Amino acid sequence: MRWKFIDQITETDEVTHIKGEKRFPLDEEWHQDHFPQSPIVPGVLQIEVVANLAGKLILLRMLKESMNWEAPIILKTGECRFKEIIRPGELIEVEVNIEKYSRKIIYSTGTLYVNKKERSSISIASARIPVTTVGDPKILVPWQVQDILDVYPGIGEEMKNRFKQIIARVKEESAEAI
Repeated sequence: MRWKFIDQITETDEVTHIKGEKRFPLDEEWHQDHFPQSPIVPGVLQIEVVANLAGKLILLRMLKESMNWEAPIILKTGECRFKEIIRPGELIEVEVNIEKYSRKIIYSTGTLYVNKKERSSISIASARIPVTTVGDPKILVPWQVQDILDVYPGIGEEMKNRFKQIIARVKEESAEAI
C-alpha cells in the first residue's frame, strides 16, 4: 500500500503557502484499532498530512529557485495541538506555511480544518537532503514529479516544463553513470 496523505492541492504560491485536502476513507484498516466503536484519525496521521503537504511545497520552491532536486525529510515536530477529534470520512482542509527557509532546514506550520473550524495545528522542521542520499534518482525523481502533478492539477506550464527538464537531466546523469 502506498501511503498518500494529500488528495488534492487546492492552492499554492509555490514559495511559502499551500492548501490541500485529505479525506481518510471509512474502510481503512487502522480504524479497527483506533477506536473500533468510534474511530478517529490518529494524531500521527495528522502530522503526516502536514509533513506531506509541506514537502510538496518545499519541492516546488526548490524547483522555482534552482534545478536542484532535494528530498525534504522530517527532522522533528514542534508544537502539536489537537483541539478537536477528526473522524474518518470528514473532509480535512489543510493549510501550510513555511516560516523559515534556509540551506539546510525548513520550518513549517500547518493547520487542519473541518467545516472551516480549526481541529489541530502542527509545526515541523524538515531537512533538505540530496535525493542521491535517499535513493535512486532515476526512480525517485519521476515518482515525486508525478505525485505532485497528480494532486495539483492547477500547476502552471512553466513548472511542468521545469519538471520535464529535471527528469531529462536525471535520465542523462543516470546514463552517464553506467
